[in-house]
Amino acid sequence: MTRINRVVLLLCAVALLGCLCSSAFASGYCMVTVNEKGVGTIDLSNCLTGGPIIPITGALAPDPGPGGLSSVLTYTINPSGNWVAGDVQLDWSGGVIGDDIRFNPTNGSYLGSLLFYSNPDSVPDLADVGQPGAYYSNVVTGIPDIAGGTFYTPTAGEPGYIAAYPNTTYDFVTDPQAVPEPATLGLLGIGLIGLAGLVRKFKG
Repeated sequence: MTRINRVVLLLCAVALLGCLCSSAFASGYCMVTVNEKGVGTIDLSNCLTGGPIIPITGALAPDPGPGGLSSVLTYTINPSGNWVAGDVQLDWSGGVIGDDIRFNPTNGSYLGSLLFYSNPDSVPDLADVGQPGAYYSNVVTGIPDIAGGTFYTPTAGEPGYIAAYPNTTYDFVTDPQAVPEPATLGLLGIGLIGLAGLVRKFKG
């Protein structure tokens, strides 16, 4: 898929999310999932009958927010910027901040974006750039940092809250497990078949 096609797909996804009426979200929540690798989805299936699951992609970009770094994993998913700006700090055990999620508003040519900051670890990901040098005054703390997925549903006034879509829930996936490529899975299957043949040979 070319870069232009990806941009068009992203714009279509954003337009679809932005055009949905708030009443559609009254019966359920809209799930926005993002991970440290720049891969995510907007799942509308639970808040809109027959709603699609839209893939979204993050990329490294400058953060214009307080103490923002020059290159941060950025998901541009709310161009209208009508969510509450601020930071969400995800805590490892012991109260140590492991990851930060930032909601930036639209400002001039900058479109409303969700930014994923993470401390570097043994498995490098796009988000592994450390932490911002400063934070918004609007900060939510104490959210447990769970590798399998940290769910966060902001209430009025909290970072990421969208008044028109109050049931929006975010799933922050930290340190996602690598998904084997199809070719790798094929080689694994061939290896397992060969192993099974050897076992039968030695048993016979």
